[in-house]
Amino acid sequence: MTERGVTESVVEQAALAWLESSGWSVLNGADIAPGELAAERDDYAQVVLAGRLRDALARVNSQLPAEALDDAFRKLIRPEGVDPLTRNRTLHRLIVDGVTLNTAMASARFAAHKPESSISIALRAMTGWP
Repeated sequence: MTERGVTESVVEQAALAWLESSGWSVLNGADIAPGELAAERDDYAQVVLAGRLRDALARVNSQLPAEALDDAFRKLIRPEGVDPLTRNRTLHRLIVDGVTLNTAMASARFAAHKPESSISIALRAMTGWP
């Protein structure tokens, strides 16, 4: 804490501790950054950790064929909407209600409320990144 009160670092650490106690995995952003041995994205413009999302979709929806999982993945990484707020709300609805697919299966559900079957991760802040 500073003379002015709580710092961003204190808030971050409190939020990460709360998320971790709720079942989220907490990782260091620098560890999975582009160029690192454990990189999970090619560049900083990729905000979705595609491998983790694909793994979670397959784990939660093991009965669906690969083409249905690919369709769900595409819809989750490119939610409909003309502006960021609309896309954010669309993504939220997809996560809460499930993704309607254009296959013989009715829908794929992304169980965000179950930490063991979802991709609930939080990243510690990175400094000095582009």
